[in-house]
Amino acid sequence: VSATTTAGAQTPPAANAPVSSLADRSAFKAGPMPQALPMDLPIDRARLYPPAQPRQPRDLFAVVSWLPAPPAPAPAPSRPAETGPVPPSLTVLGKKHEAQQWEVYLAHGNRTLIAREGAAIDDGWRVERIAPPTMTLTMVATGQTMTIDVGEAR
Repeated sequence: VSATTTAGAQTPPAANAPVSSLADRSAFKAGPMPQALPMDLPIDRARLYPPAQPRQPRDLFAVVSWLPAPPAPAPAPSRPAETGPVPPSLTVLGKKHEAQQWEVYLAHGNRTLIAREGAAIDDGWRVERIAPPTMTLTMVATGQTMTIDVGEAR
């Protein structure tokens, strides 16, 4: 026959069962279950992860300094607009005096030119006079003159 318990009687706890008292149970108040938060399921990926912003390239070897930045350079003074043709970029390589006439050896780009009085140079320039330490060139189209230092006469 099975034993029945009466309403006021308590059964002894099992040997391995945790003991819980009435005070422990009072921490949990009995009441209605809380409602679940409203949620759209499944959640759209765009709401979880906003679209990525385009990244600017980063200089991996940038100079970093704790010093204050140097002041900005002053703006360069504006030069008046040059009128007329640009003089040729000539480099004097040497000179020679032979048969009562001077020859000046010039580098123009990757070419070597020999200048004598009265000779024409590329870009419309003519050699007017060679009298060391200077050589005078004239632009044929405009008459503009240019003087180049060729060194002392030796």
